[in-house]
Amino acid sequence: MSAHHTPTHNRGQYSRRPVARYARRFLLLRGVLILGFGVVALRLAQVQVLQHATLAKESLAQVRETLSTPALRAGIYDRQGQVIAISQPTDSVIADDFQISQPASEAAALTNLVHVPVATLTRLLSEKNGYVILNSHLDLNDGKTVAAAYFPGIVVEPSSTRNYPNGTLAQSVIGRTNASGVGDTGLEYQYQSQLAGQPGAVRQFVSQSGVPLPSSPTVTVKKPVPGVGLELTLDNQLQFVTERYLGAELASTQAISGLAVVMDVKTGQILADASLVNTKQNPGVLGPIPSWGSSIGVPGIEQTINNLPFTMAYEPGSVFKIVTFSAALNENLITPTTKFIVPGQIIVGTRLFHDAEPHGTETLTATQVIAQSSNIGTYEIGQRVGEAG
Repeated sequence: MSAHHTPTHNRGQYSRRPVARYARRFLLLRGVLILGFGVVALRLAQVQVLQHATLAKESLAQVRETLSTPALRAGIYDRQGQVIAISQPTDSVIADDFQISQPASEAAALTNLVHVPVATLTRLLSEKNGYVILNSHLDLNDGKTVAAAYFPGIVVEPSSTRNYPNGTLAQSVIGRTNASGVGDTGLEYQYQSQLAGQPGAVRQFVSQSGVPLPSSPTVTVKKPVPGVGLELTLDNQLQFVTERYLGAELASTQAISGLAVVMDVKTGQILADASLVNTKQNPGVLGPIPSWGSSIGVPGIEQTINNLPFTMAYEPGSVFKIVTFSAALNENLITPTTKFIVPGQIIVGTRLFHDAEPHGTETLTATQVIAQSSNIGTYEIGQRVGEAG
């Protein structure tokens, strides 16, 4: 019978091996954690210390923008230096309605300051457009009050208002600016770049809607350069008289439109330039003529948008017969009843001249020559002027 020997195990050996394995795993895990935290700490140090300036600059660039600041538009003056058009500094009140949580209450607080009805303000502040102009021509004192009140989402920016102290006087010549203050017609349009000047630029913090943040620091990049004014040859007083007399004549004759130019014959300077339309008679051969409205003082007579003496082009033709007729009257060479023998045609040099309508030899007074626009009759009057000269 053989004997079996049960091996004797060392219990201490078995109990130490698991502990050693766990210890190694723990050390490995701790090393991984330390390494991970080290990487995070290193990255944090890199961001906060090494890349701080760069990242800060990039973050500022996302909320700070370069904004244009308008220059003050220059004035337009008559030959005596009297104002015809002038710009006055004002303020624009702008809202970022995404930042306004209670439109009705903010509208109630703003209404007396921006001079806009509370119902209109409530509607504007509730539309969620982001950029809303509440008043683009607010008095500077009211603008300061609004800015000092620090309304949520409300900012005050500089602007200007174009004023015409004489109403529509010479408006067909001067023209107008549009809602953005840019010349739209007339001299305001023709000399836009000279009058407008050069805009400036500032850097400001803005909201996501592009509205400058209230009380944000402003860095001036470029100062605006004001425009250069215009001094015209027009005379305000003579322009006023010309428009009044022309307006009265349009009304009395029921003419469709009228124009008048007063010129200094020695220098060629235009002293007055009137261009009017009779809105009561206007549905006529010329078609509708757009107008500004009027301060002429004659009902229905208004300033035309276009400067008719220089834009309503047509062949002079018979218009210059009046010049010949006027010269003969001025030199006492004829009277309105002076009679002329007017044949149907005449030969001057090698050219044959005739009237528009064929006719035989007629006897016409000077008045009839003008009334019938007779070419032959005008030639005979002109011959007298030439002989006297």
